[in-house]
Amino acid sequence: MWPREVIVPGEKIRGVYRDSKGRYGIAVVKIWNSVPHVHKKTTEAYLPLSGALRIFAGVRGRVEVLDFSRGICIVKPKTIHWAQSIGREPAEVAVFSMPAWRASDHRVVDIFALRDRARKSKRAGKKETRSRRGT
Repeated sequence: MWPREVIVPGEKIRGVYRDSKGRYGIAVVKIWNSVPHVHKKTTEAYLPLSGALRIFAGVRGRVEVLDFSRGICIVKPKTIHWAQSIGREPAEVAVFSMPAWRASDHRVVDIFALRDRARKSKRAGKKETRSRRGT
């Protein structure tokens, strides 16, 4: 089944196919500059079809550019990620997802709020450590 297009910020998802039990999905996605987001349950595998693309991921508090050297890039569940086309045209990718992609599992993330929260938590931890030492 190939339903109508789904638009999420910076992406146009078309041709979402799901098996009858929702175990996997396949979609063709045009990406300009997606916003940081996370999937609680879905693992995604990106296969470039046209154009050039960078996929960024928040890994252990750092931002990393994910590797396409083997022709496919895998993003695991609960990984904050976003993508950016390189050049003037959007990149087109096939995205394989397990379980099948659902809009309800696509959560936009404010990475600046997360960064600020992490910094506050880190400062609070340092203050607590100093108070235990008596300094």
